[in-house]
Amino acid sequence: MNSIEHMKIAAFQELQEALKIKRINDQLLEFLASSLRWIIHYAKKNNMDIPDREKIIALIDRAMEVEDKLPTSSPKNKHPSTTPKDSTEPKILIPKNDII
Repeated sequence: MNSIEHMKIAAFQELQEALKIKRINDQLLEFLASSLRWIIHYAKKNNMDIPDREKIIALIDRAMEVEDKLPTSSPKNKHPSTTPKDSTEPKILIPKNDII
């Protein structure tokens, strides 16, 4: 193998690692966004104040917008544990309109 082939292999391995990390980040974002929206909904339902509630909602929305704009190679990458049909459905437990 020459040095160009080694560089291609190394770049491919780095890309695979980056994709693994992105999948983990996507799953974490989805879980945290859903959990925070549930907490905000629960607090509103029970007349509880959450400090910086609007900032939290804006941050969740911004993070979800950024995640939606990032390219994915297939729907399977966005939701690896679901089928392609299921992966187009959002997994947010509390609708955004219920927390505002």
